[in-house]
Amino acid sequence: MTLDTSAEELIQLGLIKEGNECGHDPVGIAEELGIHIEASPDGDIDAVVILEPSPLRTEAGAELGMDFATLREIYGQSMTDEIKEGNGGPFSVTVVREGANEMVFVGGWEGETDMTERIDDKATVGTITIREASPDMFAGGGC
Repeated sequence: MTLDTSAEELIQLGLIKEGNECGHDPVGIAEELGIHIEASPDGDIDAVVILEPSPLRTEAGAELGMDFATLREIYGQSMTDEIKEGNGGPFSVTVVREGANEMVFVGGWEGETDMTERIDDKATVGTITIREASPDMFAGGGC
């Protein structure tokens, strides 16, 4: 599966079922792996989101539940801290870009009062989103 795979193809493969305008519900192996697919109304895949629990790792070895200190050691200078816009307002993320795409690592905000501060090294990765680079976290034109 790549970002240019269509939602229709993923439905035919049995990885997702028809959802709403903000995404498709995972089924089978996608559900077991904790994968959520965000697709635009025209059926293009906007993002693949890895949610807990999931055994998946990035090619470099990053995984859900690891602390951001380890994540920063893995990616080093290729990783940047950014502020993204989301449904609840701006928040801090850590990003690795490759070409036109990005991996966005989001932590849990337990006890956080200012979600725009750099994610603490002790915080753990809660989601990994793989998508075309964007200044916000909205998928499908506003989800």
